[in-house]
Amino acid sequence: MPSLGTVFRTLSRLRPLQIASRPYARFAPALARRASREVDVDAMASDRIRRWAAAVIAIDQCAAMTLGIIRDRLDASAHERALQRLARETAALDLLSESHLAANHELAHHAAIATLRLLLGGKEAVAPAVVRYTRTLLSQIDADGLHEERSPYYHLLALADLRRLRAAAVTCGFEPSSLSEIDSRMAAALSRLVHPDGTLPMFHDSPAVVHPSPRELGIEAGNDGLADFSASGLFSWRGSTLHIVGEFGAPRPRHQPGHQHAAPFAIEIWWDGPFITPAGVTTYAAGERRTFERGAAAHATVRVNGEDPAEIGAAFRMGRGYEVRDRKVSAQEGGFTATGSHDGYKSVTHSRTIELRGSELTVRDRIDGNGEALIESFWPIAPGWSVERMGERGVLCRRQQSQAWIAVDGAEVSVEPFEVARRFGIAEPATRLIARRRASIPPAVVTRLRLEP
Repeated sequence: MPSLGTVFRTLSRLRPLQIASRPYARFAPALARRASREVDVDAMASDRIRRWAAAVIAIDQCAAMTLGIIRDRLDASAHERALQRLARETAALDLLSESHLAANHELAHHAAIATLRLLLGGKEAVAPAVVRYTRTLLSQIDADGLHEERSPYYHLLALADLRRLRAAAVTCGFEPSSLSEIDSRMAAALSRLVHPDGTLPMFHDSPAVVHPSPRELGIEAGNDGLADFSASGLFSWRGSTLHIVGEFGAPRPRHQPGHQHAAPFAIEIWWDGPFITPAGVTTYAAGERRTFERGAAAHATVRVNGEDPAEIGAAFRMGRGYEVRDRKVSAQEGGFTATGSHDGYKSVTHSRTIELRGSELTVRDRIDGNGEALIESFWPIAPGWSVERMGERGVLCRRQQSQAWIAVDGAEVSVEPFEVARRFGIAEPATRLIARRRASIPPAVVTRLRLEP
């Protein structure tokens, strides 16, 4: 085992990469007490009640060490006992993989275990843990460089975990070359999604404002133009003051869709600041609010006959999903075109075409099938914008020196109060435009946005 001084010198270097989204300092006394107690490794490994929390325990321990909580809260005589206890608990946690929850839980667990093993045992003890982590990471990163859950936030956390492990490995003189290559791919993908102000697109349980922020990891907004993440279904188009992110993919992964939202073809628009945006996430607790925030009506997309295009249940359940067909995203002079259709509704098909030309965005929604349908097109507008009705089918949005016109053809338009949570759990007053049309199939709704500086 390395000396106490070596461990904490390493931890001090890792402090800027602490990834926790909650203030661990609040839990310092409890963590310090726990670190000073003896642990029954055999009982821990066989305790099924704790299996669901294995990743949380491992990450808590790693974060506690990274912040220096153990150093700050324990006297000198308890330091070595704490390190020995952490080593034994790490061995036990290594047996409690979060494979049953999979996705980011399993990945975070393996990352924390590998980092702990490296800090406590050096490079000789870490190889098997790094191999498991690397194998898991490679299986969860799509060909386009994004994490399989298609959530910018959970992609960011996965990258932060990777960089913390790499920092620890470099300190100990050990780093597999594969980790550097994966880091580059993940960072490049995230840079194409990040908004110009360094915030995240709010798709699939992603708050806009998070810790660590992309900039804290050295990630800035990428180059102008179109970036299509065909494996994940997302795309991004960036201009000088305009950034549009679209969601043209199916819920993934099917074995763990807990963070997926039922919002095919949703878009988010950043224009000198947040403009068109999802409602965000105020809670992870099962209930009406959680269900609403994962549904179509909380996003800039369409709902048919009052139903979501996927079955949303509990806090992290999704039953029947949908597949996206005929997806095509292409650049054109001054903008892009994105088209696709999905089969999320039992008897009809929703198709959407988005076309940007200069400062004008046109969105065409069409429903194909039989009978009659109610089509609702939602346009959540970010906090800080004033919204004024302009006739029966349009609104004028203003914020500081910017203004935008939204006009809808073929539908009745209403404007209502709304809430948007750009930070997790903190909702702010906002506005939502809703265009409704009931007609014999195929009804179509065309929305036009004109952006003026």
